[in-house]
Amino acid sequence: MNVRFNGVRFNGVRFNGVQFNGVQFNGVQFNGVQFNGVQFNGVQFNGVQFNGVQFNGVQFNGVQFNGVQFNGVQFNGVQFNGVQFNGVQFNGVQFNGGQFNGVRCNGVRFTRYQAQNQNVSENL
Repeated sequence: MNVRFNGVRFNGVRFNGVQFNGVQFNGVQFNGVQFNGVQFNGVQFNGVQFNGVQFNGVQFNGVQFNGVQFNGVQFNGVQFNGVQFNGVQFNGVQFNGGQFNGVRCNGVRFTRYQAQNQNVSENL
């Protein structure tokens, strides 16, 4: 891992066109954050909370989500490629367009979610 964020809170931050490569987020909170055209490559999210976050045109490549909570999150045109969801909760989320390619889910819970125009392949 190149960079580790431990117990950090991001409030109202906008990430535009950023690439996160091999980053580890541990116990981090993202509150009202926007990710626009961001790439996550080989990133690990452990015990992270996403609250009221927007993912717009984001790519998740080879990412691991472990014990993560997505609360009131919008996924707009997001691509999940070779992603692993382990013990993840999706609460009140929206999936608008996007793709799930080679995704693996273990112990995932969806509550009050909407999905439109999704392309899902393999292992959900």
